Amino acid sequence: MSDEIDQENPAAYYGEVADELERIARAVSEHPSFDRAFSARLFAFAEQIRRDSAIVCAPEGSTIN
Repeated sequence: MSDEIDQENPAAYYGEVADELERIARAVSEHPSFDRAFSARLFAFAEQIRRDSAIVCAPEGSTIN
């Protein structure tokens, strides 16, 4: 994941954030010593980020005016 927000495409950055959360959630779910609900919350958070970034961002090719 990039450390910088792509100013031209913040949705892509948040997509990367969601991807990273899902990677963490998969790793957590592979360790039985962790609370299973923790990985479920991470997956849900990643999905919420994906939904929110899709709502906030205009469709590709659209303009403000």
